[in-house]
Amino acid sequence: MSPRLQVLRLQDYCVRYALSAIHDRLQNCKDDLHELHNVFIATLHSGIRQQLINQAFIEYRRDTCLMIDIVCLLMDSSVRSVVPKPVSGFLNSTQCHKLFSLMDRLDATGLNELKVAVYSRNKMAVDPSFKVTVEWSALVRLNSLMTRGLAANLHTLMLRNACDNNILGALGRAALNLKKLDISDNWLIDEEGISRLLFKDPNCVRFPVDLDSCESWILKEMSAIADENLTRCCQTLQEVRIQDTNTSGISVLMLLMFIKNLESLGGFLYYR
Repeated sequence: MSPRLQVLRLQDYCVRYALSAIHDRLQNCKDDLHELHNVFIATLHSGIRQQLINQAFIEYRRDTCLMIDIVCLLMDSSVRSVVPKPVSGFLNSTQCHKLFSLMDRLDATGLNELKVAVYSRNKMAVDPSFKVTVEWSALVRLNSLMTRGLAANLHTLMLRNACDNNILGALGRAALNLKKLDISDNWLIDEEGISRLLFKDPNCVRFPVDLDSCESWILKEMSAIADENLTRCCQTLQEVRIQDTNTSGISVLMLLMFIKNLESLGGFLYYR
């Protein structure tokens, strides 16, 4: 019996054809992208634009800059998901800066899902542990989006090598529905960032410097922290990944103590 052949649906053909037409239009109108963006926003329903964005992440994964240009032609506050899928699996720092800057300018505050991984190793460095950090200005743009409404809408967030303590602070202040958080591979994140994610007033919380040598009274004091000082993230988060960050066992302890419905932490499962 001959193998089954997958047949595309009519809708899939239409999405691919429309995306190809957008690509051709982009190549011919590079000098007036703002007007072209306004045309697409005015004529295409947000659900259709989301399908086109999802397809663009697949069709143009070998040309990341082109992928970002096409996606941003279709983006506004009604878009719900941005998950770039470059063939390497990573954006570089320049591409990340471009994406965050365009998202900020286009007010992409309605996202429920944002997944960005940035390449963190410098092949030219003598020390293989040397990390390439995303430009500070890119994180400022993302933080601006967070404070303007993005944090309140997110339920899935992955920022590998593209996050800092300020962004975690914005999530702690404003996130309402965040369930999955992956901030792996970020050396700009430490105990301060985790405390800002978990506590409304981190300055009122004392935590030990070294988990191995901390005294029992500090742990008792931490366990007595009132729920009123916990952020909404402590209620909603279910999965957290903090591998390869500048955190210590203190951060792991805080996450285990104060996130009420935690199921997975850094790849390990915890059931209560």
